[in-house]
Amino acid sequence: MTKSELIENIVAEHPNITKKHIEFIINSVFASIKESLQKGEKVEIRGFGSFKIREKTSKIGRNPKTGTKVTFLPDDTIFEDTIFDFVILKQRLREMAFLNKNLKIVLIDGRGEKEVKREFHYEGGIKEFVSYLNKSKTPLYNDIMYFEGSKNHVYVEVAMQHNDSYTESSYTFVNNINTPEGGTHLV
Repeated sequence: MTKSELIENIVAEHPNITKKHIEFIINSVFASIKESLQKGEKVEIRGFGSFKIREKTSKIGRNPKTGTKVTFLPDDTIFEDTIFDFVILKQRLREMAFLNKNLKIVLIDGRGEKEVKREFHYEGGIKEFVSYLNKSKTPLYNDIMYFEGSKNHVYVEVAMQHNDSYTESSYTFVNNINTPEGGTHLV
């Protein structure tokens, strides 16, 4: 994507922001990260270049939405490989959405001729993750067992449901990171 295409896309997404402001911001962004934070009614865009935070932060426009939008453009002077596997990203972002109730993640791949977009949002969190894992199996009972609690500032969530298969599947995560070997937190 060229600089002028990027500017046009941002103007299209945020029509209340002038092209002059966008050009100023884009000039402060090298090839690493453009982060657009939407807080309350103000849209704040920060420029980062080669992982050095620029001094100027511009607050521009008004927007009724809230949330964070991050567009990642890998810097080929830092990363050896700047091509990402959509399938791996899709799986990882789906897991993150399951692990964080009500978090909405939108993955957009604009590299091909047709844009590919996947949206992940699970109000039930890990209970919905168990349903997802059991979708091709027959559960032995309808309700998913779910427990949550906190002790000594450690929060734990557990969801489980038995099915008719002969193999056990346990998925453990610590700080949203999959721990496939279990670890001491798997009892």
